Amino acid sequence: MDATTTLLEQLRTVQQPPPPEGVPFWLIAANLLVLLLIVALLVYRRHHNTHNWRRQLLKELHLASRQPAHEALASAATLLRKLMLFRGYSVQSLSGEPWLIKLDSAFNTQWFSTGSGRVFGDALYQPGTAEKIHIDSLLSELKVLIKSLPSGQNHSGKST
Repeated sequence: MDATTTLLEQLRTVQQPPPPEGVPFWLIAANLLVLLLIVALLVYRRHHNTHNWRRQLLKELHLASRQPAHEALASAATLLRKLMLFRGYSVQSLSGEPWLIKLDSAFNTQWFSTGSGRVFGDALYQPGTAEKIHIDSLLSELKVLIKSLPSGQNHSGKST
């Protein structure tokens, strides 16, 4: 036991090291800030990409409003057709009343079949139609409808 006692006596002077220091607060805060910036950037990019089609369409409608009435009406009709195709509707062969009904179902309104939007049906091809309507109010109503559309492209009202 003499050897054991000697060994134990030598170990008495050995002390446990102090516990490690924690991570500095500023380093935790900096990491959280970087993580927050990354998440904010990802959310911004997703929002920006999701609504990019709407911004582009509204920009083109604004440019159309600066054109003469007949050209503005034709541009708006073309943009409506592009929008419907972009959102996944099969509307290539539609015109007249079926086209207006499809627009009403897509926009969840009756504006195209019973309101000012009727101009996008057969009336679009009648001479003098553009001069009979107030193109600025028509385009502003159309902008409101476009802004009210949901962002996604999946719709139950598709026709194949």
